[in-house]
Amino acid sequence: MKYIKREKLKLKLKDNFKEKRIDCCAIVLNYKNYITTVKCVEQILNYASINKIIIVDNKSTDGSYEKLKEKFGSVGKVRVIITERNGGYSYGNNFGFKYAIRYYNPKYFFVFNPDVNIPEKTIKEIINFYRERSKTERIGIISAKMITNSKETVEAWKLPGLKDDFILSIGILEKLFGNPTLYSKKYLSSNKYAKVDVLPGSFFFINSNTLRDINFFDEQVFLFGEERIISYKLIEKKYQNYLLTKVEFYHKCGDSINDNIKNHITQYILLQKSRKHYYIYYLRIRGFKLLFFNLITYIGVMERHIYFFLKKIKKRLFALAQK
Repeated sequence: MKYIKREKLKLKLKDNFKEKRIDCCAIVLNYKNYITTVKCVEQILNYASINKIIIVDNKSTDGSYEKLKEKFGSVGKVRVIITERNGGYSYGNNFGFKYAIRYYNPKYFFVFNPDVNIPEKTIKEIINFYRERSKTERIGIISAKMITNSKETVEAWKLPGLKDDFILSIGILEKLFGNPTLYSKKYLSSNKYAKVDVLPGSFFFINSNTLRDINFFDEQVFLFGEERIISYKLIEKKYQNYLLTKVEFYHKCGDSINDNIKNHITQYILLQKSRKHYYIYYLRIRGFKLLFFNLITYIGVMERHIYFFLKKIKKRLFALAQK
């Protein structure tokens, strides 16, 4: 509690003493993952394209804030702050955005998950691309080709509708029909850049004024679905999102989520809750369609219980066979 009070006091004292406006600010959101966060910040610390790094500790309970303050407290380029509660991805990033705007008023933001590795070339290419394209069109989010340890990396996808989520909510349906929101590999690789709807939240660029124009992230979503909501808001205001296909970043998938939410059923329920929020407040879906989605969610939960039960039985039978 003493850290929150101290941070609030500094906010009040510095309100009238803004530093000179900077070009680019990086937001790194930490939650009980300070070792990975330290590695991420150390990597980008000397990047000339990034003028300020704001580490937002999302009210970790493992001493992350104190350890990050100890590590970077005397580094002028880095600011370590803590939220008042763990309000999720959207809340934590918004806390960092608003803090940065209050004190440094950056022109651009980069959002980093701690478990990403971003070459400086990628940062420079994105900034240069934005400066050139923004002369003739309204640019929303920009990201780069994502490299992961998974065979099924999704670099960008189409804005989902209710029918798409019906398929994606049930594993058997997705296996039968595939993911209807995916772009073809040819489309994403045929040029140096591709116009897309939605980009991953693990790493992206956005102009500060654009962010304010769409009123930041929706904080009613705790985890999952933030990307579709911010993309919907951008598209609604005639912004275009881009994927740069010839530069890349590396994402260790799962570090930021799976290490903290072990239960796959809980993850699924959180995802469905975020989808439902999107339907109600953005797509304005009501009535029977929502009831049907609730039924689909129930079927999806049962499907996952059966899947993990059978997986457990299979594992036991395999162990017995080895004896």
